[in-house]
Amino acid sequence: MLVAGAATTAAATLGLACYIFHPALKNIEGALLSETTLLVGDETRRGGEDTLSFVIPAYNEAERLPIMLDSTFDYLKSNRKQISDLFLSSIGSEGRKGASMKCEFVIVNDGSTDNTDEIIRTYSSCVPTGDTLKLVSMIRNSGKGGAVKCGMLNSCGSLALMLDADGATDISDGLPKVLSEMKVLLEHAPRDVSPVAAVFGSRAHLEEESVASRTLLRTILMKSFHFFVKSLCSPRIK
Repeated sequence: MLVAGAATTAAATLGLACYIFHPALKNIEGALLSETTLLVGDETRRGGEDTLSFVIPAYNEAERLPIMLDSTFDYLKSNRKQISDLFLSSIGSEGRKGASMKCEFVIVNDGSTDNTDEIIRTYSSCVPTGDTLKLVSMIRNSGKGGAVKCGMLNSCGSLALMLDADGATDISDGLPKVLSEMKVLLEHAPRDVSPVAAVFGSRAHLEEESVASRTLLRTILMKSFHFFVKSLCSPRIK
């Protein structure tokens, strides 16, 4: 699941696994009980307009988390200029003298019983210079929704992107799309108020392929969920 959030007023989600928010949710009370540890970064620097936050909920992901983090860091290292330009453009800061994107990684350990916490700490040495790594430790397992909420509330970037710890969504495909959609939304937002926007992606085009690999129970639950979403929200949602 790839999610992006913002510290100014908008949200976008790609492929049922990616959402981006602008502004990122911050300084809002109501977060679930947790402890936040700054592993890498400047304690006095609290994100800002030039920061893209990556929120990663993880529960017993000691095996899959390293694979996802390695691919994410490698992608950002190889495509930093492209993603930085897209990010700054999406929030209307392109062309700002000296502007460059900084990244904040907020990894939420949702009460894991394996060594997920230890794995997260080992990545302190892998974070690029100038970027930030936070470990948010939930006091007890709160489920994915709770972990995502807590991670978003602890993010400080202008946009906050949620990524699944298992790498369910390809960041090389999802991140550029979600930033591009956010740019379109904010460009059409009213100028007299702070914009609030949400972009929801869909993997509906992969449904037949995914059904083949799912159990019957999961398929029934998925179809039921889609039915209620279309009935209660909008029939245009796939």
